[in-house]
Amino acid sequence: MIDINLLEALVVFSECKTLSKTAEKLYISQPALTKKMKKLEEDLGITLFIRKKNKLELNETGKFTAKYASRIINNLKDFEKNISSYDKSLTSFNIAYCSDIPQFVLEPIIKEEFNDYEIKYIMDDDEDFLNLLDKREYQLAVTHYIPDSNKYYYVKCGHESLYLSVPKGHHFETKLEISLKELEKMAILTYTNVGIWNLKDNIKYQKIHHLIQTDHSTYAELIATTSYPCFTTSYFARRGIQIPKRVSIKISDPECSFDYYLVCLKGEEEKFKRLFDRICENTVS
Repeated sequence: MIDINLLEALVVFSECKTLSKTAEKLYISQPALTKKMKKLEEDLGITLFIRKKNKLELNETGKFTAKYASRIINNLKDFEKNISSYDKSLTSFNIAYCSDIPQFVLEPIIKEEFNDYEIKYIMDDDEDFLNLLDKREYQLAVTHYIPDSNKYYYVKCGHESLYLSVPKGHHFETKLEISLKELEKMAILTYTNVGIWNLKDNIKYQKIHHLIQTDHSTYAELIATTSYPCFTTSYFARRGIQIPKRVSIKISDPECSFDYYLVCLKGEEEKFKRLFDRICENTVS
């Protein structure tokens, strides 16, 4: 069987073109590299090089062999990566959340069902979540849209709407609903790490004067000690959870209401059956 190290040396030589540069890149001496190339020719029973005075070049067969060797090396790397990923998947998995409320609700359920697993997560805009599943970098994702391909398995797991929280006595206090248009140029406390609620592509949302906060404790302190409006959601409103001395008003724009979907690659739903069995369309609502 051909030594993979010999093939790697051949590929590097095909890229560097000279023995000196190849030896330098491989951190070996030129005589050692020359022996590797000779050994590869002997193992294959084929001449791969044109030998000139003080110079070594690949012949046509050598060029073909180098290209083929590169494919073999890449396939071997994929093999090792996939085997490692599979082994790791037996005791761990990663999940991506598009919002903090799904994480808040689902995390206790997940820990209960997979208490012996190592679980990692990210929270972000879910634009790239399906790609993360395809690459198997993440095994579960919570999105605010239905996957548009039959290669995914999903269940609806909830719904959430954006609300505005204002201090009592505010001129919006008696409103039942409000639009983003009415909030234009208004100064509103906004916490950054909220996934899809950043509404980054919504022009109406961008016209609000956001007082951006990156530290949650500072954000909470400002809500408690200032009269600035802030955002909250239907999850708290449905449970009668109000920020002290404040009133919550639903934002009526359709893009401020989302359904949530728990997604995995089709074929992996059996692994997460215990979780999917506990999820219904109102779990995160």
